[in-house]
Amino acid sequence: MIEKAATHLANKIKDANPDETSSVEVLTYGLAMSMNLIGVIAGCFIMGLVTGHIIDTFTAFAAFALLRRFSGGYHARSLSLCLVVSIVVFTVIPLIPVNNESLLIIKLICLLFVVVLAPANRTENNISEKLKIPFKVLSILLTICLLLINSPIITLAVFSQAVLLIDIKWVKEVIIK
Repeated sequence: MIEKAATHLANKIKDANPDETSSVEVLTYGLAMSMNLIGVIAGCFIMGLVTGHIIDTFTAFAAFALLRRFSGGYHARSLSLCLVVSIVVFTVIPLIPVNNESLLIIKLICLLFVVVLAPANRTENNISEKLKIPFKVLSILLTICLLLINSPIITLAVFSQAVLLIDIKWVKEVIIK
């Protein structure tokens, strides 16, 4: 849905000014990414208001997005699915009760996943070989810093992102067989 709307809008922009605009593909990509981000922000705002946890919802969003920038990870099949899943995850995180013992276990799992798996899906996330080590180091440092804040919301957001570092194709091929 987002991709289709972005393509339609990109074609309109290109038709209006064919000589001074980028290609339809470049316009479509930029518009689709912007539409997705605006949709997630608007959805989080609305759902945060509904649940009474607007600050916590955006705290989860910010922690997740910050780590995701450097650690990479699995992408949804479409931007529309990404939008819906993102809004649900960021809205639900503040509603999950976590005790101190569970929080410690989750933090250790987060750190393990990031140390072993980041950066993930490097080609899909446009992470070059040259940036692999710096992004890994940044991912580890960010994870440690975020987890030191000792917030259940930030920890669950980091955990959500850390889980997305797992290569599902590898799990299906190696472990499930």
